[in-house]
Amino acid sequence: MKPLRLILAITAAAAVCYVGVIWLGDWELRAARREMARLENERRDLLDFIARLTETRRVAQLTIDAMSVEADGRTLTALTFLEFGSEGLAGRPQQIRVHGSRVYVEAEVIKFDHARVGAAGERREVSAAVFRRVFGDQAAPSAGAEIRPESRAPVIAADAARQERLWRRFREWVDDPQRAAAEGVRVAQVEAPALDAQVGRVFEISLDAAGGLNIRRVATAQ
Repeated sequence: MKPLRLILAITAAAAVCYVGVIWLGDWELRAARREMARLENERRDLLDFIARLTETRRVAQLTIDAMSVEADGRTLTALTFLEFGSEGLAGRPQQIRVHGSRVYVEAEVIKFDHARVGAAGERREVSAAVFRRVFGDQAAPSAGAEIRPESRAPVIAADAARQERLWRRFREWVDDPQRAAAEGVRVAQVEAPALDAQVGRVFEISLDAAGGLNIRRVATAQ
């Protein structure tokens, strides 16, 4: 009988071990699935963060209408400036003349730290810019053309308060970078990207969500 009892005991122990292995395997499987789901959520969150961080939007367009050489040898460049708001709404086109074949577009720019740019929802901030003037390389910047108020792109009501708050603080952030950093502002500065003018060329100015202004040729006017 002892061998039989031993066999039964071994069989029972094996059964317990088998059930334990199945249970442990199932637990590990569930744990692995939970971990995979967590990692997938983290991956999606990271991709969304990167997408928000690398966004860019069109903020202005310049079309070179005419160029001529004046009696003093300077080049007179005529162009059309068109600004676009955050919702793609355009301002009134402004006809501008500047001296020079290299044209600069000056703007005040506020850039926020990457954590704020990448954040979701109401916590998110993106770079902001307000155009001030256009000038050429054959005259002082102060001789350039100011962007007229009526040429500015419409600001939607939901963004008006934010814009007012930002530009009220701009000079303070420029003068006090430490305070700016404490308030989530990475850089507050004046930028003036330039283009080499040629009649008929159309240039687009874009603003990166986490960066500054970019200018590139996009077409040749018909």
